[in-house]
Parts: sequence; structure tokens; C-alpha cells
Amino acid sequence: MALRPLGPAGTYTVGCHIVSDDGHPVSDTFTFALTNAGAGTIVARRIAR
Repeated sequence: MALRPLGPAGTYTVGCHIVSDDGHPVSDTFTFALTNAGAGTIVARRIAR
């Protein structure tokens, strides 16, 4: 899988929502800081539930 260039410096939050093998929903988030800006742009994607 090719990775896109890193985006602007800042704080980012990643969220995920999945359904486990036994059928119960699981969601979580994590936050990270990007301190060195890249040439890429931010692409926010939402998946319909």
C-alpha cells in the first residue's frame, strides 16, 4: 500500500468503528502530534454506517 505524503504540522485524532467477530461494535480513538510538516494535504474520510 502506497502512503500519501504527510500533511501540515498539528494535532490529529484518528477514530475507528468496527464490528467484532462476535458481532458487538467496537470503537476507539487515538491522538498524535505531527511536528514536521509534509507536502501533503489533509483528507478526512467518513464511512457511512
